[in-house]
Amino acid sequence: MKRFETLILVMCLSLCAFSAYAAEQTPLQLSLVNPVQLFQEETTVKGLRVNLIYGVNKEVQGVDYGLINRTTGTTQGAQLGVFPFGGVNLTENLYGVQFGGVFGGVNIAGEEVKGVQFSGIFGGVNTAGNVSGAQLAGIIGGINRAKDVTGVQIAGTYLGINLANNVTGVQVGTVYNQAATVEGLQLGLVNVCDKMRGIQIGLVNVIKDGPLPFFPVVNGSF
Repeated sequence: MKRFETLILVMCLSLCAFSAYAAEQTPLQLSLVNPVQLFQEETTVKGLRVNLIYGVNKEVQGVDYGLINRTTGTTQGAQLGVFPFGGVNLTENLYGVQFGGVFGGVNIAGEEVKGVQFSGIFGGVNTAGNVSGAQLAGIIGGINRAKDVTGVQIAGTYLGINLANNVTGVQVGTVYNQAATVEGLQLGLVNVCDKMRGIQIGLVNVIKDGPLPFFPVVNGSF
């Protein structure tokens, strides 16, 4: 354990002693707190990036691991929060996986997700623009939020909330599901949408422009 702590200390001191290198791409990036990192944030990482606290790069292709992982452009691969506790993953476009951590974390994709956002085992928050794939907010509870979803939003077994503009697929949230339009299924305690082509299952089911604007247990519109 002492050897590991010594190694981390040496790495931190080394990062503080040198300015970030300028390069188009690198197979390895190490960050303490941006801009204290081996390579400047304009550098593309193709391989592994380790962020002891907070790291920033334009693109990451590979594995991004740390407390706060930020990519200002595209992430292709995996963003992983600190194991086992959790972390924050931020990117504009995600093609792969964001995993917040075992206890929970925060995943943010500003534009597009093609893959999976998994905030954590116990809970957390996922937010994105357009999602083609899945948003999973944890076993106990969490929040999923997206603009357009083609796939699934699943939020918790005890306290889960799903929010979206348009859903083609499934929303499963123990407490609340909401969307403007749904083609598929909403399953939760309270389900709300403006227009629907599919089924709602829950205690309170609202389809504002449907044949039955409100109906308990099961509601639908086709």
